[in-house]
Amino acid sequence: LARLGDVRLSARDPAGVADLQEAHRLATDPVLRAHVALRLVIVFAHAGQWDPAIELLESAERDPAPIPAALRAELAAIGAVVMLHDPMRQRGLEARRAGYEVLAAQDSWGSAALAAVLAQEASHRGRPQKAVALARRALADGRLFADRGAGGWASPMVFEALVRSEELNFASETIEHLHSAALAAGSTIGEITALGMRAWIHAIRGELDAAETALSNVLALAQEAGVLMGVTTLLFVGVDVLLERPAMAHVVDLVEEVDLGQDFLETAAGGMLLEVRGRLRLQRRDAERGIADVRAAGAIFSALGFGASYSAWRSIVARALPAGDREQALELAREELALARPTGLALPQAIAVRALGMLDGSVAGLELLRESVALLEHSQARLEHARSLVELGAALRRANRRADAREHLAQGCRLAHAYGAEALRRQAEQELTACGGRRARLELSGRESLTASELRVIELAAAGATNSEIAGDLYVSLKTVETHLSRAYRKLGLSGRGSRRRLREVLSMPGSS
Repeated sequence: LARLGDVRLSARDPAGVADLQEAHRLATDPVLRAHVALRLVIVFAHAGQWDPAIELLESAERDPAPIPAALRAELAAIGAVVMLHDPMRQRGLEARRAGYEVLAAQDSWGSAALAAVLAQEASHRGRPQKAVALARRALADGRLFADRGAGGWASPMVFEALVRSEELNFASETIEHLHSAALAAGSTIGEITALGMRAWIHAIRGELDAAETALSNVLALAQEAGVLMGVTTLLFVGVDVLLERPAMAHVVDLVEEVDLGQDFLETAAGGMLLEVRGRLRLQRRDAERGIADVRAAGAIFSALGFGASYSAWRSIVARALPAGDREQALELAREELALARPTGLALPQAIAVRALGMLDGSVAGLELLRESVALLEHSQARLEHARSLVELGAALRRANRRADAREHLAQGCRLAHAYGAEALRRQAEQELTACGGRRARLELSGRESLTASELRVIELAAAGATNSEIAGDLYVSLKTVETHLSRAYRKLGLSGRGSRRRLREVLSMPGSS
């Protein structure tokens, strides 16, 4: 029965659940019983049926029969996932933390998976250094991707920890390993994770054309696989694509249609969906319902202890509140900034500072907006950098400093155009018109015109690395390196035999930074 249930579930036949439940009832071998319980918990968790998942986990914990430490670690890891994302159960994670730390340090796939979950938790709570250390532990020796279908359900945890900790280069390199392992293992979950995380990183870096393509493909794959938690996560990390790209209107409609059920809606998955839906409603000027959705998401995230590195819900609400609620808006923005500062991360700080600056119409507000721009100027969060430029320009226009306003708005408009951020570009153009500016020249030049991937390749080339060495360092093919170099040379106006030698000089020229 256990084997039959596995085969049926692999073929996406829901009858496999009944087979496994009967196998669990009949099993007298404690190891088999624990394995079946684990399989069922994973199925229930993916489907959002957390009550039966928790019942099985608690039953396994109460079982006095001994089971291998590796299996116990795996049960602990999936249990930690449920407790981390459910406000009603998060205290269970705290109560078990000491034991989980011990299990995560052991040598098994379950221990690596548990380290991945603890890494995700640390990133949610604004502790990036701990998150990265745990993520590296989870990835050590390649164990995580070598089993359970390229890491199975644990892979998304480690990538989310890295991305939220602003380790985008490390995450990008590791995604290529995951994708190869997923294809080799025929793992749908592994492929969904690799494509989804790739879409997220593209969006952060302002590569919205690539992000749109990846997100469309992976959402279809997740829906077909019936992975509800995966769908909500993809919508959450891909929300910037939905906000900026009109071609994603069909996905925006999906957000309104997703039915999580009341129990699931009250967990982190529900919070993710509510925040996405709220932001989309706010963009459509449905302020009352949009604010209510984002507040409801914030209540869930606050109950879970998730900080500003996980969600900027406070600044979203603060910017949306009517003028009469200014004090409440300022309080929310200040609270978010107080949570963001200790993380040391550029992105959550810049978003919170920007919100506070937008609410403060004084000179101090302008300085906050300048700080937001400065925080992101050298980060890979290019889309948010462009947003901060546009908001600074808009604030300068309102302060009647039109020449300064036009400079920042024109730069923000060019970046938005280059990134494919259509909503942001329209906003910048409207602000330019309002302050008497001409239509911005939309073509970028120099280093500013390079994608994040192209920039990484040419910086290594400028440092003297060969194409083969660059391919090895970045875990990409030689053909990919050659393509990026060719495009970068063209954008930088380089041609001929001395192009590579002149890279360092061109990259260091004023106006190229």
